[in-house]
Amino acid sequence: MRAWIILLVLLPCTALAEDDREVRALFEMGKQAYAVGDYKLAATAFDEAYQRLPRPQIAFSAAQAYRLQYAIDPQIAHVHRALELYQRYIAEVPIGGRRDDAASHIFTLKLLLAKQENRTDPDGAARASRTTLALSSRTKEALASVDGADPRPMPFSIEVAPGAHKVGVTAPGYFPDAIEATAVEGAFVVVPIDLRAMPAKLTVNAPDGAEIRVDGRLIDLPPGNRSLEMTAGTYDLAVTDTGRRPFTRELILERGQVLAINPELETTDQRRAAYFVLAGAGALAVGGAIGAIVALDQQAQARALGLPEVGTTSLSESAAAARNRAIAGRDDARTAAYVLFGGAAVAAATGGLMYLFDRATVDAPRARAAPIVTPIVTPDTIGAAVSGTID
Repeated sequence: MRAWIILLVLLPCTALAEDDREVRALFEMGKQAYAVGDYKLAATAFDEAYQRLPRPQIAFSAAQAYRLQYAIDPQIAHVHRALELYQRYIAEVPIGGRRDDAASHIFTLKLLLAKQENRTDPDGAARASRTTLALSSRTKEALASVDGADPRPMPFSIEVAPGAHKVGVTAPGYFPDAIEATAVEGAFVVVPIDLRAMPAKLTVNAPDGAEIRVDGRLIDLPPGNRSLEMTAGTYDLAVTDTGRRPFTRELILERGQVLAINPELETTDQRRAAYFVLAGAGALAVGGAIGAIVALDQQAQARALGLPEVGTTSLSESAAAARNRAIAGRDDARTAAYVLFGGAAVAAATGGLMYLFDRATVDAPRARAAPIVTPIVTPDTIGAAVSGTID
């Protein structure tokens, strides 16, 4: 028994949901037509929606459209229908809402009717039964063509023969669409058509290895293909690469736009300083190599005398002096080579670290000047000091 109760509750809810979709389409058509001043179409759409779902708010909207249409097309049937709908609104909204507006319009319309000698049927011309297709779209600047006729801005309604009709819709920045709409004899059929927006195509001609971020999100693009499709809107583009200052730009992309960006990634001051320090390390290494060669040469000269040890007493005074000079030169050159090689190692390590850790970020502060590298050589220490300022 419980299962049957659930079934009886679910079926009416499903039917109501389907009716709501039709009513929403009709009401949306009425809103669009009312906004562009097509009160005839608005009145028809609102009235059709009210027939399917008799809500007081819909009745009031339909009455407003009929009243304004009378100012453009003074058929007394418009007045009759507007008056009827205002009165229904008053009856269904006992307090609040737009009762004051409805009552004021009722008074005005009754005065107008009192001056008319020929009171036509209120269900006459304003609600004549016709076979009509009403085309609407939430896409701005959309144009629709029925059966190959000239395109017209939507919303609009057109009287057609019963049966299938080809409808084509276009709008700038949207993919065109073509559908088949079926007109029912004597019915007002709403055909809502919303187009799919074309994406914008963005190409970022950044070097391979550079990181591309859009609104802070890393975009993974294969090498050689730096293009991506994006929906229209405003974005923050950032391109970063090691040893380069970040490139940032705010982009405003429109539907269907094709945009190419060529970011100029300038070398950072730190990267230039790293090259300078590494070049200095190379120069120090060359100096150390020269010192080592001189030390070997002085050692060879000392050995050429045939007396390998200092302090031998059998040398002549001149030979001993020459040998001592060679040994002293060897020691000085060897010390210089050690100092220069040590300085080269420190400079190379410093330059390498500066090179490796030069990873610019969008929020990173920008250096005012290149870092200053000062070698430090003491009897007990070999090193270098790096100094500089940042914002």
